[in-house]
Amino acid sequence: MDRTDPFTGDVVVKATVAGKRWELRQEFCYNNPEHLEHGGKTDRITVAAHLDTDFASVPRAFVWLFPRYGVYTRSAILHDSLCTDESVQRAEADRIFRVSMRELDVAVVRRWVMWAGVRAGGMWKVVRAGGMWRAVRSPAVLKRVAGWLLVAVPAAVFLAVPAVVISVWLVLFWLIEKFLYLLLKAFRKEPNHPKLLFKTS
Repeated sequence: MDRTDPFTGDVVVKATVAGKRWELRQEFCYNNPEHLEHGGKTDRITVAAHLDTDFASVPRAFVWLFPRYGVYTRSAILHDSLCTDESVQRAEADRIFRVSMRELDVAVVRRWVMWAGVRAGGMWKVVRAGGMWRAVRSPAVLKRVAGWLLVAVPAAVFLAVPAVVISVWLVLFWLIEKFLYLLLKAFRKEPNHPKLLFKTS
């Protein structure tokens, strides 16, 4: 299904940390009338220049299925911007992320699973901030959590086995790198020290 592109402006970035963090060099906008229906002051959201982003924040064990950038890159940068805006609730930022991916023709399962991932991050922040008790007393919040579980549980079951296998292989590859590092260092070479990273940023 062809849709009108909800974004205006190009994504222009500059690397700030090689392969990890990027700085947005010019602003772009997201246009969606639905934003007004959910309490927004305007149907246009501007993503300002100089925003720090890592594109889609995806653990290394899942990048085979959810690359850090792709058709949803602008949605991911938009989400990073909304998460730094104190006037926007995290749940609303996550919803806009999902809706904007729909407007970019991201397949339904992919966008809902990615939404479940960012929603998990949002809920974890609430738990860490000590707001869990207040949240569980809200019927509206419990309803949203139930909806999240309907997506998150099947996704976790589907992704568990490949995630474990890939994580094990990452450790094995790091051990090989570590062995070669120590071997080269013994011969007074100056190799780069290998790092075992499970996060892409």
